[in-house]
Amino acid sequence: MSFIYTHWRITMKFNKKLLAATLVTAGGFAAISSANAETAGSTFEVGMTVEKLCTVSTAGEISLNPTATNVNATAKSTTFNVACSQGTPYSITMSPTSGTANSGAGVLTGENTLETLAYTLSEASGGAVWDAEYKTGVVGAGFVVDPTPYTVFVNLTEDSRKAKPDTYTDTVAVSVGY
Repeated sequence: MSFIYTHWRITMKFNKKLLAATLVTAGGFAAISSANAETAGSTFEVGMTVEKLCTVSTAGEISLNPTATNVNATAKSTTFNVACSQGTPYSITMSPTSGTANSGAGVLTGENTLETLAYTLSEASGGAVWDAEYKTGVVGAGFVVDPTPYTVFVNLTEDSRKAKPDTYTDTVAVSVGY
């Protein structure tokens, strides 16, 4: 029995040494292999194009209230908002459907009588007419801030006391050029 036990001990010692030598050799080949390894590669770009953009939102309708004692109806207003990409210059034009393009002046037309009442658009009650040259060269603040509000008044330029009973309307197009 002592022969078998001694043989087993010699074999185990030999196997341990063989295993250790194998691991050292394999590690050496791995080190040599990675030291001499070649690589291939490529690159790619990451980018984004930010285009200039403007948005316009308008508020509700304007309803004038003529009176029997005033020559003109009291001016009323509404507000619209403009937002443009940061640094984008823009201009605002208002064109009444019934008026000359970009003049800031128009006429309210009666639904049944087809009579008219002249009016102008301005930034203040009774102020300068908002025509094509009124708001130009404004620069956008970007979309991370609140849109810029603009107030527009409708000023009746005719004596509303002479108007026949009817519903008088017109449509105004707000355009932002950028």
